[in-house]
Amino acid sequence: MTWFVMLRIRIASSKEYGFMAKAGIGLKEWPMSIKSFEACTTISLMGNKLSELPEGLECPQLKVLLLELDDGMNVPERFFEGMKEIEVLSLVGGCLSLQSLELSTKLQSLVLMACGCKDLIWLRKLQRLKILVFKWCSSIEELPDEIGELKELRLLDVTGCQRLSRIPVNLIGRLKKLEELLIGHRSFDGWDDVGCDSTGGMNARLTELNSLSQLAVLSLRIPKVECIPRDFVFPDSLRKYHIILGNANAYPRMFRDRYPTSLILVGTSLNAKTFEQLFLHKLESVEVRDCGDVFTLFPARLRQGLKNLRRVEIEDCKSLEEVFELGEADDGSSEEKELPLLSSLTLSELPELKCIWKGPTGHVSLQSLINLELYSLDKLTFIFTPFLAQSLSKLESLDIRDCGELKNIIREEDGEREIIPESPCFPQLKKINISLCDKLQYVFPVSLSHNRDGIIKFPQLRRLSLELRSNYSFLGPRNFDAQLPLQRLTIKGHEEVGNWLAQLQMAVHVQQNGFLQRLEYVKVDDCGDVRAPFPAKLLRALKNLKSVEIEDCKSLEEVFELGEPYEGSSEEKELPLPSSLTWLQLYQLPELKCIWKGPTSHVSLQSLAYLYLNSLDKLTFIFTPSLVQSLPQLESLHINKCGELKHIIREEDGEREIIPEPPCFPKLKTISIKECGKLEYVFPVSVSPSLLNLEEMQIFEAHNLKQIFYSGEGDALTRDAIIKFPKLRRLSLSNCSFFATKNFAAQLPSLQILEIDGHKELGNLFAQLQGFTNLKELRLKSLPDMSCIWKGLVLSKLTTLEQNDFLQRLEYVEVDDCGDVRTPFPAKLLRALKNLKSVEIEDCKSLEEVFELGEPDEGSSEEKELPLLSSLTELQLSCLPELKCIWKGPSRHVSLQSLNRLNLESLNKLTFIFTPYLARSLPKLESLRISDCGELKHIIREEDGEREIIPESPGQDGQASPINVEKEIVLPNLKELSLKQLSSIVRFSFGWCDYFLFPRLEKLKVHQCPKLTTKFATTPDGSMSAQSEVSEVAEDSSINREWTRDNGWEE
Repeated sequence: MTWFVMLRIRIASSKEYGFMAKAGIGLKEWPMSIKSFEACTTISLMGNKLSELPEGLECPQLKVLLLELDDGMNVPERFFEGMKEIEVLSLVGGCLSLQSLELSTKLQSLVLMACGCKDLIWLRKLQRLKILVFKWCSSIEELPDEIGELKELRLLDVTGCQRLSRIPVNLIGRLKKLEELLIGHRSFDGWDDVGCDSTGGMNARLTELNSLSQLAVLSLRIPKVECIPRDFVFPDSLRKYHIILGNANAYPRMFRDRYPTSLILVGTSLNAKTFEQLFLHKLESVEVRDCGDVFTLFPARLRQGLKNLRRVEIEDCKSLEEVFELGEADDGSSEEKELPLLSSLTLSELPELKCIWKGPTGHVSLQSLINLELYSLDKLTFIFTPFLAQSLSKLESLDIRDCGELKNIIREEDGEREIIPESPCFPQLKKINISLCDKLQYVFPVSLSHNRDGIIKFPQLRRLSLELRSNYSFLGPRNFDAQLPLQRLTIKGHEEVGNWLAQLQMAVHVQQNGFLQRLEYVKVDDCGDVRAPFPAKLLRALKNLKSVEIEDCKSLEEVFELGEPYEGSSEEKELPLPSSLTWLQLYQLPELKCIWKGPTSHVSLQSLAYLYLNSLDKLTFIFTPSLVQSLPQLESLHINKCGELKHIIREEDGEREIIPEPPCFPKLKTISIKECGKLEYVFPVSVSPSLLNLEEMQIFEAHNLKQIFYSGEGDALTRDAIIKFPKLRRLSLSNCSFFATKNFAAQLPSLQILEIDGHKELGNLFAQLQGFTNLKELRLKSLPDMSCIWKGLVLSKLTTLEQNDFLQRLEYVEVDDCGDVRTPFPAKLLRALKNLKSVEIEDCKSLEEVFELGEPDEGSSEEKELPLLSSLTELQLSCLPELKCIWKGPSRHVSLQSLNRLNLESLNKLTFIFTPYLARSLPKLESLRISDCGELKHIIREEDGEREIIPESPGQDGQASPINVEKEIVLPNLKELSLKQLSSIVRFSFGWCDYFLFPRLEKLKVHQCPKLTTKFATTPDGSMSAQSEVSEVAEDSSINREWTRDNGWEE
């Protein structure tokens, strides 16, 4: 039911009119608040999910009942007994026995949707039924023959009944008054006829449709050609139809009911005879896919049936050579054109297609064609004849891709030897996209225009994208030019784009530059000869240019040629160049020396928000001092692989003008600089007060970088020598000794991520970074001289560590290639790291232990409530050749209650992993991976000095449970255990426990552990266990073995 019908019911809902509507209000039960329904003529409870109905209702005047039930809700058998006058019943969901309607003999419309239906033979009692709908009723497997007795039936709909496999023979043929038969694509398709294997001649036949003289609407699927009788034709009475031939389930996107009459052919053999049988008059939409035997889709003898054709889509037909065979025009019918309503034509992956239209085109009109899409047509040489081109008055979109033999869009010689009364024109053409058509000589011939000025006009063209390898021009001879009122222009792979751009520039010379003011987006990609894509005169005309992208142009030396300002030009002062530009992206331009060539005093970048520069090998600077004055909107600055870049802002402007104010970036949020080897400084200190919105700064592999902020000539120091960055959340730096000049410090109250890579004087850098009380992630890489990762970050006296608020918020620490670090987490500092969740340490050659535990503070109730490392969820250690132990010191005040993943790799001197105290605190451990630890002998071992009673082991619910710790330990949530290349490991536990249970283990790997005596076996309930009560080496311990819960052991 549509919403407006429901609305009308609500408006009329009152006792005096007999309406009761409570649609879409979330009802679960029948509205028992209404005491009597005797006066109701209409009840609507659609949009609810009723899970309960009364056993029966007295509704003697009820005509219309609309219900929606919860799935699986059974309608009571006597529910309809008091509704003898009912004429319309609509039921969505639930389960219904048709026997319950045997007394509803006045019923004319029965609509059941997504409903479980049974006892369909009782439909014979409903002789007045005109509308019968079983939509998406998956329980129906066959229709009862009794439906054929419903002589008044006008509409039968079984759309979406996926299990419907049988319609009795002659059931459909007996429904003489049937006007609409809707079967659809996900329903019955077992049509019976010669060559069809269905149910031994007991199913419905297509020929039955010819008995339905009033049939006007038809929807069905025919699985294969053999189901179509030799002399069968569809009824002439059809006005609307949707017919599918073949296996269309592979193309779900095809079922778009956009046209009243449509024909879909998929994955089937198709000959001319079959197509003629399917070719219906009034056909509006045709889709053909993967039909191998068709050579001509629309033969000439069928052309009179194309008068209503609106849409054609053909794909992947390997033999198709032409689409329309036109033939000669009929005598006396010259005024009536063929294909007058065709609005959309899509052809793709047709390797043998030589022409779209075969034959004379003088009697064809494409007056309604709006969209034309051609993809992968290997042998097509032209698209339109001049006759056809002059009828394209409504064409809006032209999309041509990968047509390797295409030479002309409009063939110059028609071959029909007739006079072309008018030149082709495209008054509505809005979009042109042409790519990978390497033999195309030009897009349009100059015959498009008889204008004396030689300018060809496309008044509505807004998007033009050309990707061609040939030396084409947009038009024919070079002395013709096109007036293109574009908004978006893309040129790719053109070897002589400079000549093409000259056609645009001509409009400036002849004072036809008004159309250039619409251009907003320009992309130039892989165009070899272009050196300056925006010369001064052209740039002045591009007043609304917003986005520029230039990539892979090997000869390009500058982007914008600025020229001298016009003297006395008030317009230039009001609207400097290029003041509308918001996005600039330059990529892989090896010869680019400068972005802006010429004086920049009359240039404004007042709208520029995003600047991306990548792989500009010869660029030495980005902004002049005068340009940097006009960047109030800049939000993102990305610079990558600019090897010769020395300055972001060139120190000497060269224009010898006074710069009245310091540079300003009030909206800058992101700075990213990578692989700029000659860059020494980023910004002068005078810029820093304007960076109040800066959120992210990343500077990597700038090996010559001395400072980020430097004191330029005339810079005045701030009063307290503090640079404030109130919103900076991420700071990533490499190879930088100082953040700014030595007497400056940076205040970073919002910093959450700090990443330092490759600094030589880290203490000096850290000393300049202050106030990051919200730090959550610390990443330190390639710091070979570092001995303490916290130097400069925390207060010098460890007794005052509690004052370092950021330590309590720190969640992630990564230390990589810091060669002089021996103990990254000393004891007193570890107590402050209450929220530490993840630790990754790699390639630190001197590191001997990770966590120094120390003794617990006496009388400290806080330590008892929150043990050390209680928030740690992930620990990864790799390539630490001197690591002897992970935890140094007594572990009884440590808890690994949150640890989820532990990965250990290449730890040459590590001999054990857990103490018994730690092993009992692993309720959440899911993954344990250990590899290439040559000295590891045990996973659990008592450490010297810790021989104390361990009272409990972890239970399966995550809580400690009483158990004999010498007999068994349970890791309740361990899902993955991997032991690889452990040449010295003997057993899981030494001197404490000999039996381990892993109730949820899903995957176990044991590779190259030749001395391992622990044996793995499954328990009766399917859990994995490990037993170490053996003295001999376990069988197959040195062989690669894997076990999964689903597949068991595999070698």
